Amino acid sequence: MESPTKEPNKEKILDIPNDPYEALGVSRDASSEEIDKAYKKLARKYHPDVNPENKKATEWFAATAEARDLLLEPEKNAGKSHFFKNPSSTRFSSHQSSSSSQWQEEEKIRAEEIAKREAEYWSKF
Repeated sequence: MESPTKEPNKEKILDIPNDPYEALGVSRDASSEEIDKAYKKLARKYHPDVNPENKKATEWFAATAEARDLLLEPEKNAGKSHFFKNPSSTRFSSHQSSSSSQWQEEEKIRAEEIAKREAEYWSKF
């Protein structure tokens, strides 16, 4: 008896939108539960095991996870986006812009402090 094989998803896969809400197909006022449900549905649809050797599906799979993370924990994930460079969401972009600029400033200060310590260390030799 032959084992049944799962047919890969042959559906045409569109480009990933710049907005995490659009990527998940939820409204801007979607609840956490709605966001999570949409993520799970799309994650199953675009999972690499369901779409072997389909790079576009793999990108969508990663993008849905990122969209879910960005929408459910915007403060934690702001500025870390790979797929959603210019989100048009008010709820998301307000967190992203303030957190991102603050994060960039903190990183700049840390880099300057490290460079200063390294210079002090090497000046001893």
